[in-house]
Amino acid sequence: MHPELARFVFLGRERVLYSYPLLFALAVGLAILVAVRLGRRDGLARWDVLSVGLVGWGAGLAGAVLLDLVANPAAYRGFLDAPTPPGMAYLGGLLAGAGAGLLVIRRFRLAPGAVADAAAPAIPLGHACGRLGCLLAGCCHGSPSGDWPGLVFRHPEAPAFLLSRGTIPLHPVQLYEAAGLLLLGVGLLLARRVASLRGRLLEGYLALYALLRLATEQLRGDPGRGGLGPLSTSQWLSLAILLALVAWRAALRARASAQNTRR
Repeated sequence: MHPELARFVFLGRERVLYSYPLLFALAVGLAILVAVRLGRRDGLARWDVLSVGLVGWGAGLAGAVLLDLVANPAAYRGFLDAPTPPGMAYLGGLLAGAGAGLLVIRRFRLAPGAVADAAAPAIPLGHACGRLGCLLAGCCHGSPSGDWPGLVFRHPEAPAFLLSRGTIPLHPVQLYEAAGLLLLGVGLLLARRVASLRGRLLEGYLALYALLRLATEQLRGDPGRGGLGPLSTSQWLSLAILLALVAWRAALRARASAQNTRR
């Protein structure tokens, strides 16, 4: 597609504006902006939500790189001399960012439910923007699709070019996931209006995204997916997230039942 958006001269040197870093920055900014606005509606201070978002982003970036290193160590051999850096694994970033955000919430004694309800729609909306960056860069691409609905990646610097060779259509998995994330984000925004769902929106996001990722991973064609057996690393993590949510909900019900029995 368009790994490079523009070339220009600045301070006497030619500079390149790459599509992925630009869309990545926009994705982070969009997610934090949405979370801040939603958090203010629930009585959270702007700087409190911003602190959770920035700390979560920093930890998420480290977690995404770490998981990619574990899943695809071969990509990091000699990466300092490579023209482009290795990739990142989103689920590693999500889990690391959530953990760091929870520490900030506990440190400043913020309302966890309110922060979670603000973050739940913001994360998929920002992630959808980031997936468009993947599309433009030609990374996180799909497997050969036949004539339709495939995209042919003709730019020689796009990672997808290694598989498509400029002639083979590939599944636009980036678009599939971006569309699913957009629907998920909008759906969670609407769900905020339902009183009975408040405090549980983040659980809904995690469950629905895990299901979305399980489906889209089946069509991925980029190397270095890692994993064990028929499932990739991201699919195993998605299953782990679903099982953890089931266990969490079961534990809450057991606690509520025990409290009712004591009464």
